[in-house]
Amino acid sequence: MQDVLCSARDSKFAASLCRLAQADIWRFYLMYVRPESQDTVFSWDDFQTKNNSELLNNLGNFVHRALSFCAATFDGCVQPVDELTETDRQLIGLVDKEMREFQECLSKTRLRDGVRSLLTISRLGNQYIQLCQPWTLKDQRARAGAINAIAVNVAALIAVLLAPYMPTVSERLQQQLNVKLTAIPERFVALVKPGHKLGEPKPLFSRMEGDRVAELKTKYAGKDAASGASAGGPKEDAKKAGAKDAKKQGAKDAAKGTAKDAAAEGKQKEKPAGKGDKKK
Repeated sequence: MQDVLCSARDSKFAASLCRLAQADIWRFYLMYVRPESQDTVFSWDDFQTKNNSELLNNLGNFVHRALSFCAATFDGCVQPVDELTETDRQLIGLVDKEMREFQECLSKTRLRDGVRSLLTISRLGNQYIQLCQPWTLKDQRARAGAINAIAVNVAALIAVLLAPYMPTVSERLQQQLNVKLTAIPERFVALVKPGHKLGEPKPLFSRMEGDRVAELKTKYAGKDAASGASAGGPKEDAKKAGAKDAKKQGAKDAAKGTAKDAAAEGKQKEKPAGKGDKKK
């Protein structure tokens, strides 16, 4: 990603990209939208949407919910899971399936699909928390702790899966989990054991506001686009449109002239014979 930024024609543009979002987010976006066999086109609006929906509202929201609930309810200490419910088993099975898909994608260099499997895992985690609602189980503290422990372990799994795509974010999440993970497990297992003390939970991502994106979109639309001096610019478009209209008008005038000449010729043929043209 650094090479991509450094190859930008305008160094100020590259610097603005990094100020707008951390480099890991650019890595994520390029991996998320890249076709596996052809070029792609960058879109400011899509970049904003992917950041706010997939990173902030999906992945970031899930991780922060899991870790902050543990901090607030259990003083940051991971609880034991004494018994799995059917809901727990369903989640584990679905996460295992996405992990197999993720590993297959990496082995076949299908990086875009690997990103999507990772995001599916965080989406499953969000759905699990929302379904179980551990914050409502005030009289079932053990069950609430088990739900949270499973969610924390999904977050730990996401931390290690993020490493190939967003290494800095992966490291920050591991710091919040207070773990050091290096290897991707073959299946969903408990990477964080009962009794483990988590670090301080902090948001991993921030919202990308529309006014800032619009400002950069206008600023870096390109000199040609701004002046209209090149193909695709307003002046060039107007010039082409004028030429096209002139061509159409010329064709119309030619058609009218032809019709007029034809009409005159027809009248000449139909003219009655004059006095000097009497039949003998």
